[in-house]
Amino acid sequence: LDTTQYNANSTTVISSAEISFNTPNLPVANEPYDVKVINTNGGSATLIDALDAGGVPTWTTAAGSLGTIQDNATGTHFTLAATDPDSQAVTFAETTLVLTTAGLSLNSTTGAITGDPTDVGSTTTYNFDVAATDSTGLNTTSRSFSITVVESITKTGRT
Repeated sequence: LDTTQYNANSTTVISSAEISFNTPNLPVANEPYDVKVINTNGGSATLIDALDAGGVPTWTTAAGSLGTIQDNATGTHFTLAATDPDSQAVTFAETTLVLTTAGLSLNSTTGAITGDPTDVGSTTTYNFDVAATDSTGLNTTSRSFSITVVESITKTGRT
């Protein structure tokens, strides 16, 4: 726990219930920050974990369809990617629980979507959402994707 204190660069009392202030550059590594207001009469109040100094991850994988795979395909099919403006590690988590139904899984560290898709009798599209979160766990951005699974030609006997 870092106990460094940072004073506001400027403070403006707007009303008895509102104060505006500008902070110096706050290191992301020490977030979240508490905000302590000290009144002129010596009284004070602290709002715990009120400030987050980091930015949200930015997706580099476009939203929408990732592509089509056959239901007998195995291995890594797609890899999701997002970057953090504060150069922190980004983790990935599906928030819709659809990939498991499709026989696929999402690697939380690499963003790889792998597995052996569930056999389908006809073309099936799986729509799912993934959250990209920085290492603080405070900054998250979500994106919607889909994967289409088609019946394999080998399974149906077609040539």
